Amino acid sequence: MKTKLMLFAALVLLVTNVEAKGKVETMPYPAEKVYNTALRVIAAEYRIEAVDKTSLTISFRTGTSFLSAKGQDVSVLVIPTSDAECQLIINTEKRAAGLAWGEGGKIQKKVLKLIAEALATEAK
Repeated sequence: MKTKLMLFAALVLLVTNVEAKGKVETMPYPAEKVYNTALRVIAAEYRIEAVDKTSLTISFRTGTSFLSAKGQDVSVLVIPTSDAECQLIINTEKRAAGLAWGEGGKIQKKVLKLIAEALATEAK
């Protein structure tokens, strides 16, 4: 019984301390186009907290979900690498202590997918 309790405690500590690693993606589009598309797509899905067109950053929050009690703080950064290409970096951080059950990574993938789909549609 004591061993099971210790294993359970270790598992809870492991799960509560896991944070989503930032997602970095190279985009075959100019940085300003990616930024403007990201801003439009994110505004349609989430509540934007701050934007900075000079540094090409967007900060927003997600709401409460089944996977986290307080939601996530998310930042999107677009870094120009050439005139026709850029890097898109998406980072998440849970707003409160507790379990998030991998929600940060899921949000990163969702935002990246929405941006990529919008860019592909605009390119047609």
